[in-house]
Amino acid sequence: KNKFFVKKLKNKGYRLILLSNTFEPHFNYIAENYSFLPLFDHLILSYEFGYAKPEKKIYEEAIKQAKCLSSECFFIDDRLENIRAAEILGIKGHHFRTPSLLIDDLIAAEFSLDLRIQNIIWVKIIHNPFGG
Repeated sequence: KNKFFVKKLKNKGYRLILLSNTFEPHFNYIAENYSFLPLFDHLILSYEFGYAKPEKKIYEEAIKQAKCLSSECFFIDDRLENIRAAEILGIKGHHFRTPSLLIDDLIAAEFSLDLRIQNIIWVKIIHNPFGG
């Protein structure tokens, strides 16, 4: 289900960035068992970068990788404190609860006069099999 949704966003021309608070064994498990990772243009993994959400530096790295203004990014997360941290930097945030609500928010953001979405920063697309 997640792969289909990510693929649909990619086919619409969005640059996709995976921003994840993770650790190496978890990421290795995901890479071996899920085939959607190649759909992402950039992977920003906390264990490689040395910062985690909601730290400012990890969002700054996402903006740098996106190669655009923070206002041209759309951040999806299931934790409000992470969304608030991104919004402080000017990134439009979405509190993920269901795919249909996400689609509604993306459509609203696209048609907003002051927001041109070029990048989607997505996190927490899969369950952590190691807990947490």
